[in-house]
Amino acid sequence: MFIRIKKIRQYKYAYLVENRWRKAKGARQKVKAYLGRVFTLERKASKGYRQFFQIDDLQKHISEFHIENIFRNLVYLELINHGFSPEKGKEDLLKKGTLLFHFRTLKLKDTATGKDVALELNDNFMCSFTLNKLFAFTYKPDADNYKELATVLVESGLKVENELFVLIHTKLQKSLTMNFNEFVENIGY
Repeated sequence: MFIRIKKIRQYKYAYLVENRWRKAKGARQKVKAYLGRVFTLERKASKGYRQFFQIDDLQKHISEFHIENIFRNLVYLELINHGFSPEKGKEDLLKKGTLLFHFRTLKLKDTATGKDVALELNDNFMCSFTLNKLFAFTYKPDADNYKELATVLVESGLKVENELFVLIHTKLQKSLTMNFNEFVENIGY
């Protein structure tokens, strides 16, 4: 599945699309979901993860935080770098004009229409679909986890520094190894 953009009049809209092969007709696309109107955002700042969150020891920071919190920080930083700001009195909301991001639900909405939106960031799209895919990501045995992690981060429109990516990958790889070792211990090998 992939995201396809369709231009209707002056606006762009994002759709989740799946290719299907038909013997008689060849490849056909099937729309699986409407993701929302596309808003293209320009980068307003280029703050790095370490600088923005004022971290002295990045390795220690990554080892102490749950992966979901690290992903939340990455999303927060990317939105801040693209001009969003925290909503007053509501820590889980970021806003830019009529665009609103809600951390608890991972929803991006246009408050003027009440509809979901997709943000075009760093040549990809941040929307509810890509964010849910990111937060549901887990390492699997016998998979190319390094590539899959990079793919979900990039598809979400996130720009991740190399050092940070390696530390996140290492943390996830260690958790996979620990889970496997715990499983082996529990079954008595």
